[in-house]
Amino acid sequence: EYILGEEETPGLNLSSSYNFAPNYVGSFIYRTFNDDKTQRIQHIRNLVAGPLLSSKLLDMSAVNYYYSLNEMPTPPKNLSLIYRGKQLYIYKNNSAWPYFYLAKNLEILNDEKKQIDVKQGTAYIEKKDSFVLPKNAGGGIIKMKEFLFGKIVFDFQSRQQELLVIADSWHPLWRARTNHSDLSLIRTNEIFKGIILPAGKYDVT
Repeated sequence: EYILGEEETPGLNLSSSYNFAPNYVGSFIYRTFNDDKTQRIQHIRNLVAGPLLSSKLLDMSAVNYYYSLNEMPTPPKNLSLIYRGKQLYIYKNNSAWPYFYLAKNLEILNDEKKQIDVKQGTAYIEKKDSFVLPKNAGGGIIKMKEFLFGKIVFDFQSRQQELLVIADSWHPLWRARTNHSDLSLIRTNEIFKGIILPAGKYDVT
């Protein structure tokens, strides 16, 4: 562990290479692979070559596909083989959460014990970011219009306030806005973005 964070893992990084990940990201990865008291990884870079893990936290992270050099003799029930090639087997994760969703419920993260048994449709936020989500939340319409490096645009419509959760790394310098105003962006599901959306019909960037 370093002052700037944990060493980055190539196994879970699809962006350009860099040397460090924030501490909260490193902590999330270690907990995902080791929290059932089985030490599958000793170092974050061990993820370059596995190990195989079927996990609710990976599902929450919208991990849709697993790949392997060899065919799995007994894959977990949530994985289905969709491609077989020379030293490449691709499995679809049928339990993966969507890449983005409007939260139906909010739960406050406990700093002493982070969430493990996560529930799809719920957003997990820190106590300092807590707010009241309407009873019928999650019923709005959200569609992705544009996806570029460093920019995502959504088409949004709802009669009430909503929380948009995106399985994309949170960083304090990220900003969210409509054509008219800035929006509150909070860390959600421990390592991802959450955007508080006022009622209305507009684009979110």
